[in-house]
Amino acid sequence: MGVRIRTTAGCAPAAVGAENRKRRNAMAQKNSRSTRDTLAARTTRRVLPCSDEQGHDRELTLTFTGRQLVLTAPDGTAAVLTPLQSERLRSAVRDLLLDVDPSDYA
Repeated sequence: MGVRIRTTAGCAPAAVGAENRKRRNAMAQKNSRSTRDTLAARTTRRVLPCSDEQGHDRELTLTFTGRQLVLTAPDGTAAVLTPLQSERLRSAVRDLLLDVDPSDYA
């Protein structure tokens, strides 16, 4: 007697494997799309207290929406940054702060 291979719903074993791969790929694409859609739909807003050159209290608004960071100045002008540009801004601020003498913060 030979070895019998069980099949599902009359499909050949290779067809069952291919069908499972298709189903897994479709689920992965759906999950990937829903994650992108969730990121695009989510808006996060932060207000950063600061002051102008004359010492008046002001606020800088940071908004993350649609995979972009929007920096809004008190006068309403806005700068839109991509994630890469945001990282470059973070790096530039860090580098500038490392060059400042800590006694200047007082």
